[in-house]
Amino acid sequence: MARNSNNAPAAPIKFTKVQSVSLPDFTLAENERPYYVKITGPFVTGQPIENKQTGLMESAPTKCRAIDLEHPEAGDPDTGEVSMLVPSLVRNQIDLAYPGSGYIGRAFEIIMHAEDRKNKKRYRTATIAEIDVETGGESEV
Repeated sequence: MARNSNNAPAAPIKFTKVQSVSLPDFTLAENERPYYVKITGPFVTGQPIENKQTGLMESAPTKCRAIDLEHPEAGDPDTGEVSMLVPSLVRNQIDLAYPGSGYIGRAFEIIMHAEDRKNKKRYRTATIAEIDVETGGESEV
C-alpha cells in the first residue's frame, strides 16, 4: 500500500468497471442449425490477415457485439454480449435489408448452410429472419 509524505497509509483506490473491451468470441457454424442473436453494435471490419501457409493476405474479418439469446450466460457477465464473427454473406444480406446500421437492437434467426458440393455449388448460403424476442409475454424487439 502506498504511503503519503507523513508516512501514513494512503486511502485505498476504488475502481468501477465501465464496459468490457474484450468479449468472448461467438462464431456461426455451417451446421444447418438456427442461431438466435440480438445485434447490439455495428459491424466492424478488422485488419486483413496474412495466411501463414501461402503468405497471401486474406480478407479482413467482420465482427459485431451481439447477445446469444439461447446462451446469454456464455457472454460478458454484465451484459451477456459476445464478439460475433459475421460472415460476409450475412453482413451483406443484413446491410441490404437494414441500411444505416438499422439492424442494431434487432434480433435474428440465422442459419448457415454448407456448400452444396453434390450439385457443384461452391458457395455458402444463409437463411436470415428477424424475430421478436418474448420475455414474460412481452416483445423485446
